[in-house]
Amino acid sequence: WYQGENNMHGSPGSSLKAQGYGCMMTKMVSAWRAIWSAVPNTTNPLAPFGLVTIAPSGSEGAGQHMSAFRWAQTANYGVLPNPIMPNTYVAQAYDLNDPWAGHYRDPFDPPSVCSLNASLVGSCAYTKNGTQAPLPCCECGSPYASSKCVWDITQWNRDLAPLAPLIRNSSATPQFMGSLHPRLKEPVGRRLAVGLVATAYGGTTPVTGPTIAGCSYDASANTIVLRMNKTLLRQDAVAITRTQTPIPPLPPTPNGTKPPPQTRPGPILDSSLTHVCTGDPDDCSCLSWIDLSQHGPKGTTGWSCEIPFDSGLPRPPQAVRRDVWTEVNVSVLDEASIQVETAGLNTTFGGVQAVKFGWSFESGTCCIDLLEQTGLAPCIPGSCGIMTRDSLLPLNPFFATISGGKCRCPLPQTCDE
Repeated sequence: WYQGENNMHGSPGSSLKAQGYGCMMTKMVSAWRAIWSAVPNTTNPLAPFGLVTIAPSGSEGAGQHMSAFRWAQTANYGVLPNPIMPNTYVAQAYDLNDPWAGHYRDPFDPPSVCSLNASLVGSCAYTKNGTQAPLPCCECGSPYASSKCVWDITQWNRDLAPLAPLIRNSSATPQFMGSLHPRLKEPVGRRLAVGLVATAYGGTTPVTGPTIAGCSYDASANTIVLRMNKTLLRQDAVAITRTQTPIPPLPPTPNGTKPPPQTRPGPILDSSLTHVCTGDPDDCSCLSWIDLSQHGPKGTTGWSCEIPFDSGLPRPPQAVRRDVWTEVNVSVLDEASIQVETAGLNTTFGGVQAVKFGWSFESGTCCIDLLEQTGLAPCIPGSCGIMTRDSLLPLNPFFATISGGKCRCPLPQTCDE
């Protein structure tokens, strides 16, 4: 089941409350299985069923629902299989956005994409009449475009590196409806195949990526230890396959041109990387925020917590948010644990209250560097970086509050071991 973009403006809902997509997903799977097995001795009533979560560019303008929607795709358990969706498996796609989805947001510079044959309208490979023409990497656009292009496949993991030539020659498969439907289907298919083999054909690899089982927060050591479900890992282990380090600064500006921005101009407020929240405990527990100036009635401002931690009714609007989410460093502690660093966080509004991964508030990716965001370097597939070591399945996204030094996930998901 590889669908959901058209549902993004609806309610992600909750299977626990029999509402929205989280409920409908379970009913659909059950209904199809009933039809397939209606004739005795044909299809297993619990036939294996796989689904793909929505990629970052699939929000159709409702990015504020993205993370909660992916959670709803798993019936709000955060992982497949689970108690109400047995014999299922999931291919996570939060780290498989179209590599060339980035574009300039600065009107001074025209769009420029560093593929051999860029396939985005307005990029250097397009003429005014829309005819594509092969061009060397970045030999167009701003005055310093050709020297800004970054292409380094040494940062790609072993599973996705063979796709690099195809991705660089991006017009070999032109985009359709922009980047709404990412063109990278092979890694999605591989993840589905791994899940199917582990589910139905006796495979020994994990059926899914690392899955949070619990955590412990040590304020004196400034660390959070995230513990993964060892049963689901089987004989595999958690690993960091790509660290998020800044791409080198841009080259000097040619005389008389606008200075290029820094690679990392400031704190990244929204991405799918590991973030820790400090501040007000209620605000840090909100699963989905609505910026009323962007998504509310005309003339309104402020914020509304659309999906509280208990998946209850939206909270009343508020003028300001007091949740400060900060990208943090992570490292492997052992085969089933990740250590998160919490030193130096902004505690103006309060202490450490929550941790999340793969859970952005506005369809953010894991490609946080300016060159990636603007299309001068590809958003490397699988770049969120926390995966199983051998099978290269990405960590299942999660959102957990921290109380009494332990994690708590929104029900029906549990992570309090």
